[in-house]
Amino acid sequence: MATSAANPKDHRFLSTHWSVVTSAAGGSRQALEDLCHAYWEPLYCYVRRMGYNSTDAQDLTQGFFARLLERPLIQLAHPLRGRFRTFLLTAFRRFVINEWKRETTVRRGGRHRVLAVDFQSTDARISQEPSHNLTPDMLFERRWAIQVLENALGALDAQQRAAGKAELWERVAPYLTLRDDVPGYRTTAAQCGATPGSLKMAVSRLRKELAALIRQEIRKTVGRDQDVDDELRNLFAAFRR
Repeated sequence: MATSAANPKDHRFLSTHWSVVTSAAGGSRQALEDLCHAYWEPLYCYVRRMGYNSTDAQDLTQGFFARLLERPLIQLAHPLRGRFRTFLLTAFRRFVINEWKRETTVRRGGRHRVLAVDFQSTDARISQEPSHNLTPDMLFERRWAIQVLENALGALDAQQRAAGKAELWERVAPYLTLRDDVPGYRTTAAQCGATPGSLKMAVSRLRKELAALIRQEIRKTVGRDQDVDDELRNLFAAFRR
């Protein structure tokens, strides 16, 4: 994966506090809509990986979130019952298996278009990705991991720019990603008017800040503090796949 920290995608997967889930279950329409927009893409990628074409996958995704917006389903979610993404994927899988045929007729013709999202951009990205052997569940986990990292990088990006360090940040941000075209420290240090040693220290500091932000992102959707380390292991495992 080669994520640009200077221009992070505006994805908000796993940026939702459990308090938002609770608000959604309690009747907050805005909270429900926030959840829909936060989680649509990993679910869409999941169903595309199952073999559904773009049109059918869009119908399934839209239909599922139309069902979620009816509220009774979201009321079953609770932090003590496990991770929210696991709850959501299980519910989506059941929807695809049990209700696809029944819902197809209703959803055809665009009756359920609850998400104003860019499916085309996601399809374009999917078409450009190299072939892999990931199962739909594994791809869902990988999209989760990627977006957790993107959210954390986006937060760090905002912090550095707010602190007036935009120029230096844009130079060192590539060292925090998995890009394979990052120049050597000497080259970048010369461009920044710094020494290689001071640049390495800056990168080390930013890596620690990024790690803290990743933990913060994960903490938002687990019910207990002790679950954070488990989620970190899941995140790294998703990248290794």
